[in-house]
Order: sequence, then structure tokens, then C-alpha cells
Amino acid sequence: MQFTQKGLESLKAPSSPDGEYMRLDGRGSSSAGWLASRVRNSKGSTRKQFMFVYMQDGKRRKMMLGELGDPRYGRMTLAKARDRYENLSGEVMVGKYPLAEREARKRETAEKQAQGSFAALCTAYVDSLKAKGAASAGEVERNLTIAQETIPGKLPASEVTVDHVCDAMRAALRGRRKNSGAKRGSESREQANRMRSYLLAAFTYGLA
Repeated sequence: MQFTQKGLESLKAPSSPDGEYMRLDGRGSSSAGWLASRVRNSKGSTRKQFMFVYMQDGKRRKMMLGELGDPRYGRMTLAKARDRYENLSGEVMVGKYPLAEREARKRETAEKQAQGSFAALCTAYVDSLKAKGAASAGEVERNLTIAQETIPGKLPASEVTVDHVCDAMRAALRGRRKNSGAKRGSESREQANRMRSYLLAAFTYGLA
């Protein structure tokens, strides 16, 4: 069918409460993809959405473009949807698939964040100690692993604060007291101080 604004607005709701159906604009093709309209029932209301449908490696992929409706309320007209379709269609025809590109960008962002994370810093520092044959490598690794129970490993290392370090020290102090029974409090403080020293050394390594 050839899409028109009025025709899309008049599409009827699916018969079942959670039903949906899709219509393809007649202007598309398997090589260029299609502009599509999806009509679905959701939470007691009917939603009409523009989709970009295209083929990749023999499989049909669907990408949401926006809701049909008044742009003043964050929705999309047919004319705007066609503009988006033309841009995406051009990418598909030269082998650039939009969902694959989006997923690649997400992976790249996640990898960059992981490289600068607190966990990555701890791993890099411990690896450097092991490479040098440092006898303390195992003890440092154990303490930095414990620190990550308090300081989120995914947190960018640049965002770790003094409060985070103090929290890790308090956790080490509590854990030492809990596990040591009648051990003297001085040993608990020593354990907390070691945790601080290892964290300081890891950050000093990261800044070198």
C-alpha cells in the first residue's frame, strides 16, 4: 500500500487486546528496505509506530523510528518518517546496516568505559606486579578484589573518591574483626591500612 498521512491515521486497532500488525509502504524494496507502520495494542491504548524494515544476511531486521502523531508532542509525521527512511535506506544500499552500526557503537563505548574502570585499573596494577615477580602480588590482588565489593568495578577510576576508599577500608576493618574473633583491634586497623596502601599504589600506578 502507498502510505498517506490520513490513511495511516485511520488504520484500525488490532482485534485482540495485545495484538499488532504491520503494513509496508509501497515505495520500498528488498535492497533498499521499507518504511513500515506498526499498529499495536499496548496497555489499553492503540499505538501507531513508524519502523524501518530491511534485510541483512537473509534476515529481516526492524528498527523503530517514532510514533505517528503531532510533532509538538514528540511524535512523527509521515513526511518526517520518509526523510528518516531515505537516509537509512541510503546506508543499507552501501552496506551500512543501522542496527549493526548502533550495536558496534555500544560495544565500542562499553570497551572504552571498561578500559578506564576501577576494575581495569586494579587488574592492570596486579598484572604489573606479577610481571615483576613481586611476592606481594597475590596479597594485593586479594585485597583489591575485596575492595571491588565496596567500590563498583565498573565505576570510572577517575570518579573514585576519598569516600569510596574510606568505605573500602571500613569494610576491610569489619571483615577482619568478624573473621578473626578474639584478634586484637590493632590487627584490624593494620588490615585496613594495607587496603589503603594497595589502593594508593594502584592509583599511583595508573597516573604514572
